[in-house]
Amino acid sequence: MTNAENIGTAKFIAMNDEALRIENRKLYTSDAVWQDMIIEMSEEKINCDLENSEAIKQFSRPENGQDTISLHNIRPNCHARVYRVTDFNLEGVFPEELSVGENIYRSGDTNTIVGIATTNDTPLWLESNQPLNTAVNLYIVHYQTETGLLFIYSQQKTEVIYESIADSFCESHTKIPRNEMNRVLAGFSNYEFFNTGMQNRYAEAGESYRIYAGSNTAASIDETTGMMLSAGHAFCKVNQGGTDATIGYSSGSKFWSSSYLPIPEYVSWCDTFGKKIVNGKLEVKTNTNYDRLPIPTGISKYSNNIIFCFFPENAFLSPPSLRINGTDERIGLLTDADLNVISITPDGRGVVFDFIFGDVTERFVCNTMGEYASSTNQFLCRDGVHATTLAEYFTENPLLFKAADDTVYSGHEVLKGNITFEGFDQNRVVVFDWDEPNADITKEAEGAPKGKVTIQEAIKEHLLQGEQYSHIFFDHGPGEIADFLTFRPEGSFIKVELYHCKAMKGKQYNSSVEDVYEVAQQAVKSTVWIKSKTALLTKIQARIKGSSTSAFLRGDLKTLKALLQSQKAMETMIYIVQPAVSKETTMNEPFGKVLSAAAFYIRHTGRAKELKIIGTK
Repeated sequence: MTNAENIGTAKFIAMNDEALRIENRKLYTSDAVWQDMIIEMSEEKINCDLENSEAIKQFSRPENGQDTISLHNIRPNCHARVYRVTDFNLEGVFPEELSVGENIYRSGDTNTIVGIATTNDTPLWLESNQPLNTAVNLYIVHYQTETGLLFIYSQQKTEVIYESIADSFCESHTKIPRNEMNRVLAGFSNYEFFNTGMQNRYAEAGESYRIYAGSNTAASIDETTGMMLSAGHAFCKVNQGGTDATIGYSSGSKFWSSSYLPIPEYVSWCDTFGKKIVNGKLEVKTNTNYDRLPIPTGISKYSNNIIFCFFPENAFLSPPSLRINGTDERIGLLTDADLNVISITPDGRGVVFDFIFGDVTERFVCNTMGEYASSTNQFLCRDGVHATTLAEYFTENPLLFKAADDTVYSGHEVLKGNITFEGFDQNRVVVFDWDEPNADITKEAEGAPKGKVTIQEAIKEHLLQGEQYSHIFFDHGPGEIADFLTFRPEGSFIKVELYHCKAMKGKQYNSSVEDVYEVAQQAVKSTVWIKSKTALLTKIQARIKGSSTSAFLRGDLKTLKALLQSQKAMETMIYIVQPAVSKETTMNEPFGKVLSAAAFYIRHTGRAKELKIIGTK
C-alpha cells in the first residue's frame, strides 16, 4: 500500500506459472535477502526471454506469409524420438499425409524445423466420411551437428509417422538401442524411480511386459528379477546441482521429461541429452536396484541358432483382424496364424520367416533395424478403422526371435542369453506303442491308409480310454490352443494337459529338426492361453464359436465353466506328440537343442509345470 499520488488504479494479477511458484519458494527460504534475489531472478528471466526471442527471430517465416501460430507462444513438452542419421536436409518437407503444407519455420543457426498442421478427422463412432474433429498438431525436427543425431517431436507418437519424418529430412537413419538411451540417466543424484517397465524374456509367446508404478519402484527389483527381466523403460525424479528434474527413456529411441519449454530451450534440452547418448564413456550408476537390470544392445548381426518366432504380447491383448489384400472380408485374427523361421540371410543382417494362415503363406525379411519387408503384401491387418500391411504392423509391433542360447531379438535390439543348453533329457520322453492302434506315424490328422489311423486318432482313442478325465476338448485348426485339452479335478487342483500332435517326416528317429521345430513352437505359444483359468475358458469359448472343428469329446462347456470357476487352482502339463522322438536313440545336436529350448522356455513361464514328449521307444 502507498499514499503516493498519480500512481493509477491498483491492479491484481493472478498467474498459474510453475516457474513463478519455484521462484516463490526460493524467496521464502529462511534468511533470504529478498531485494537481491528479486533483482537476480528478474535479470535472469529477462536475459532468458531475450535469448529465446533472438533465437526465434532466426526462423524463416512460412512461404505463404501466414503465421498460423506465433513461435513465441509454443511450449512443447520435452519428448523426442532420436535417430543416428546421415545427410541432414534442412530444406526437406514434412510428409504430405501430415497436412503441414507450407506452415514450416526453419532455423539454419540451430538446424531446426517447426511444422504446424491442421487436420480434420472423422470420429470412430461415426459411420461416414464427414470430418467433425479439427486438430492442430505440432512437429519439431532438430539436427545436432556435433553428434549426428536427429530429434523428432510429434504429438502423434506412431512408428509410421516418426519414420516418415526421418525419411523426409535424412538420407538414412537408425534407431538408438536401449543401452545407449540409458545414458540419459547419467550425471544425476538422488534417483527416485516412480515408473519402470521390464521385459520378460520367458513369458507367453515370448514376451510379457511388467510395469511398476509408485514412489520407489526400483525397490521391487531383486536378483531374480534381474535374471528374468530386462530394462524396458524408466521414468524417475533426479537431482542436479540442487535442482530437481524428471527424465525418462524407453525402447524405440525415445526420451522425455515432464517439463514444457519454449522452442529454443527445447532444442537446448535435446542437445544436452544428445551429448550423453553418444558418450560411450558414460557409466550410469543410480545406486538403486534398477542397476540390476540387464539392458538390450543394438543388433549387429543375427546368430544362426534362432529357432523360434513369436507375436508380441500386445498382439494377444488386442489382436487385429486379418484380411487378404484387395478384399474386405475378415478371415481370422492375426494370432491365429503360424510363424516359421526359415533362415538367416548370408550377411547375417536379416531373418527370413514365413507367415502362414491356412493355405496362404507370405514371406518376410526383418533387418537389424527392426524393419520388415515383403515382396507380395498378401495380407492386411485391421485394428479399429486402420488397415495396414503386415510389414507395417510388424515394424510397429516387432516380433520376437529367440535363439537356442536364450538370446532374444526384438526390433533393433538384442538381449544376450546367459545360459548354455545341454542336451534334451530323454527321461522326459514318454513311450507310446504306435503299433497297438495300428497308427501311421507319418500322418497327423488325415490321409492314413485303409486299416490304419492317424496320430490324432490314436491319441484321441487313448485319451477317451482314460476315465480320470472329466472333460476332453478337441481343437485342431488355425488359432488352436492345442490339438487336445484334458481336465481332471484332483484334490485342490484342476489338472490340465495340452497335447500338440505332429507327424514324423524324417527318415530317421531323433534326426530331422523339421519334425520338432514347428510343434515345439506351438507348445511354447500355447502358454499364452494358460496364464489363468479365465483366459483359458475365454479362449475355449471363442474357439467353439469361431471354429467348426472345435468340440468337446467328453463333458460340455457348462460343466467346464463351473469347474474352472471353482476355487481349485490350475496345474498344467504340456505334451508334444511326435513319434519321431525316440527315448533310446541318441539325438543329434540341432534336434535336441530345439526340444531343450522349448522345455526351458515353458518351465520359465511359470505357467506350465513341465514339457514332456510322447514319442517312440
